[in-house]
Amino acid sequence: MNIGIIGLGFLGGSMERYFCGEGKPLFLYDKKGIGSPEEVNKADMVFICVNTPYDQHKKDINLSYVESAVEALTGEKIVVLRSTIPPGTTDRLQARHPQHTFLFNPEFLRAKFAFEDFTAPPRQVVGYTLKSKDAARTLIGLLPKAPQEFTTVVPAKSAELLKYASNTALAARVALANKLFEFSEALGINYDEIKGLLAADSRIGGWGFDIWYEGFRGYSGTCFPKDVRTLIALGKKVNVNMNWLEALDDENLALIRTQGLEPDYGHPKV
Repeated sequence: MNIGIIGLGFLGGSMERYFCGEGKPLFLYDKKGIGSPEEVNKADMVFICVNTPYDQHKKDINLSYVESAVEALTGEKIVVLRSTIPPGTTDRLQARHPQHTFLFNPEFLRAKFAFEDFTAPPRQVVGYTLKSKDAARTLIGLLPKAPQEFTTVVPAKSAELLKYASNTALAARVALANKLFEFSEALGINYDEIKGLLAADSRIGGWGFDIWYEGFRGYSGTCFPKDVRTLIALGKKVNVNMNWLEALDDENLALIRTQGLEPDYGHPKV
């Protein structure tokens, strides 16, 4: 099967490196001057790995990069969406472009270790539409193997929400750690002792309790801020009270601004 990739950032670039190593025929396109839409349309299966930034003015996700990538495809393809998208997006694109077969494969990569995380995934999840359940198994066979008990195909909506749930849970962990650090400072307590004893509890573990990351506190980068904001926007659309998450995100925003930082909300770099 010929494979195409649209978007060659840390995600698409990791996939390119992996599939090249597997000897798969690859057709690539990135608007920064790599390949072309015509080239990527030679593929049978196309992975879409473009940005889905949070629009601060509209207070919602910007799906225009995903939509443009899909609209550039010709013929009948298996389209694998890897960009982070709200629940229901894969199904809507399937209805809008019935000639294609859509799947959603969430990524759980750390930007600095993207290739390592891609090639040794702790879980492999593929979301399907009413049309694409059979194709989901085909995709599982092409991707790096995860433990069998954590390899699953689920409805696309479930896989889409899983990605937001994962990033929001991790962001909340970072926010909690910073608040516990402030408590410790106020009470004259050694935070490292608290951190170490929390990590000893197998229900909690140690991730996220090191409050300093690259010299700064709080969650920033191109994923957590935009995904938390997008989940808040989604909650408001479906009448789920998001006050707690808004408060958490507002606290984090205030914290990073005291350090001279601003979240970029996932906007492409030019």
